[in-house]
Amino acid sequence: MDAIKKLRSGIFPNEKNRVWTMCNVVIKLATQCMEEAEKNNLTGEQFYINFEDILNLISVKDHTSNENQSNDFIERTKQFMADSE
Repeated sequence: MDAIKKLRSGIFPNEKNRVWTMCNVVIKLATQCMEEAEKNNLTGEQFYINFEDILNLISVKDHTSNENQSNDFIERTKQFMADSE
C-alpha cells in the first residue's frame, strides 16, 4: 500500500497531505476490521464493541473543547487493550 510506504518514510509534500494519508490508512484498516469481524461473527465480542465505541468517540469529538472527552476515550481504550485475547 502506497500510503503505508509514505507513512514509513515520512515524506509528504505538506502537513495536510500527511494527515490525509493517516486518515486514509485508518479508514481502510477500520473497514477491513469490520469486514473480518462480520465474516468471523465477532461483532458481538466485547473487544469489537469497545473498538466501535472508540471510533464513535473519535467521530463525535468536539475539537474546540477538551473537557472530560479525553477521560472517556482513555477509559474505553484501556478496556479495549485489556481484552487482547
